[in-house]
Amino acid sequence: MPREAVQEQEQAMADAGVTRRNVLTKTAYMTPAIVTLPVLLSFAAAGSGGDGQDKDKDKDKDKDKSK
Repeated sequence: MPREAVQEQEQAMADAGVTRRNVLTKTAYMTPAIVTLPVLLSFAAAGSGGDGQDKDKDKDKDKDKSK
């Protein structure tokens, strides 16, 4: 990045009142939430019976009842 572009970006951050400390603090708080999101989704999928095995068992029970 050219030096002038870096200076313009730093000036824009200074005008907005954003400090490097604020950015690092927000990043430190957001990272665990972002990292755990896929884990939560996998737990939800495992608990919902998404593999289809339970549905097949229910169909077999319905067939037995109709005989």
